[in-house]
Amino acid sequence: MARADKEHLEKIVGDLDSVQAARLDLILETARGQVVRDGISESHNSFADLQCFFAAYILEKSGVLHSLVSRSVGDVSVTFGQGAQVSSWLDLYRMMKSNIIGLPGRIA
Repeated sequence: MARADKEHLEKIVGDLDSVQAARLDLILETARGQVVRDGISESHNSFADLQCFFAAYILEKSGVLHSLVSRSVGDVSVTFGQGAQVSSWLDLYRMMKSNIIGLPGRIA
């Protein structure tokens, strides 16, 4: 799977017509860079989803999106508390990332 685009992001978060195209492009590019810095290859099957989750986190922090309460991707389902201090989009990003790269140095 390649990089995410606006259509892929909208499938995950919903309508983004209120966000200017240039701003959305910048957010997607910022999210792409973060996923790459976190060690995920752009050729990985889940790269675009990770990019969208991080972009959603940025949009949430800028007030465009509301916090996610629950989300299912494939066979992984996550539910978040309403009063969570950390972004649920960021939690989902971190969970998927750790499933991909594992948690080096941890004893299971």
